[in-house]
Amino acid sequence: MKKFLATLLLGLTLSGCSEPDVVLPDFSTLVERTAPAVVNISTTLKGMPESEGALENPFPEGSSLGELFRHLFEAPGPGEGEEEGSL
Repeated sequence: MKKFLATLLLGLTLSGCSEPDVVLPDFSTLVERTAPAVVNISTTLKGMPESEGALENPFPEGSSLGELFRHLFEAPGPGEGEEEGSL
């Protein structure tokens, strides 16, 4: 029985090592066909002036989500930003 299972396992393993039926296209041909579809998108992020302050919290005042995310929408006070020399 062990010999039969070993032979079966070997046969199944070797049967998966055949040549693929599909021939892939040449890469240069693929690039020539799809090159017009390639685009370059770049963006520029401009900072918000300090006079505008923080974003408005979208959650209702006093709600559990509002309290949980409150610190994300508040402007940092004096001395609360990044310290010089910190990593």
